[in-house]
Amino acid sequence: MQVEELQRWELRRGVVALALSPHGAFAASAESDYTIRVENLSRGDAAVCLMMRLDGNLRYLPPVYATAIRLDLGLAVTGHDDAMARVWDLNTGEMVRALQGHAGTVNAVAISPSGRVLVTGSNDKTTRVWDLGRGEFVRVLVGHTGYVKAVAISPNGIVALTGAGDRTASVWDLRTGERVRDLGQHPQTVYAVAIAPDGKTAVTGSETARLWNLSTGEMLRVLNGHSDRVIAVAFFSDSIALTGSYDETVRLWDCRNGQAVGVLEEHRGGAGAVCINGRLLLTGSASGRVRLWRMTP
Repeated sequence: MQVEELQRWELRRGVVALALSPHGAFAASAESDYTIRVENLSRGDAAVCLMMRLDGNLRYLPPVYATAIRLDLGLAVTGHDDAMARVWDLNTGEMVRALQGHAGTVNAVAISPSGRVLVTGSNDKTTRVWDLGRGEFVRVLVGHTGYVKAVAISPNGIVALTGAGDRTASVWDLRTGERVRDLGQHPQTVYAVAIAPDGKTAVTGSETARLWNLSTGEMLRVLNGHSDRVIAVAFFSDSIALTGSYDETVRLWDCRNGQAVGVLEEHRGGAGAVCINGRLLLTGSASGRVRLWRMTP
């Protein structure tokens, strides 16, 4: 696997989320101060959307703990310590709606591939499913005994994967709310989760990264190589996974044998965000640096 750095830019604060447009023409990076920067990758300029500044009806917004961005839908969702998730219009920077129902900080948010479903995870130890278009609550997923720290939705939009402070990752049927299975027991909190494009494999980030068979719950590989907690995970393909860590590296793994096939260094403060679209990769660090890469198998 060859990886070439194409561009980089600096944000004022740490990177909390990244997104690429469907055809890779634009990149979005979210900071913890309600700023989402949209970068034209062909021209190298940026349109900055200051959510808090542009929403004149709100004088104060609590800190952001999670962000999901969908450039194709023109919206973003943020999670906060007032137990609410907020939906934003990226074209205007205005808040579209606030979703109330959790009883603790919203640590994780994920939007389904169709854009119709939102899943949120909270310190109240529950995961909630929402109709994103209508802003309506659908159901609550109950079963974790620790804070829910990470959520992901399968490519077909049927399955959700959650990671929590109880050191488990759980698989859920979004149609029924049923807890289908747990993916083993991790030594520490599960900070990050992702599902492969084919929906068959999952990767979890904890004190290290692990690969799982999503259908059986069997652990397939332990991805040993990071020297600190793994806080971001993603898939480039069904056979290549990526992990970001507090050890300031992003590592690429061959899922077929568990071997590292690349290391991207110098993510100061920790590599807390990764995003992939086609052969383009975005990585973000706690220092505020965003880097764009081209990946070639």
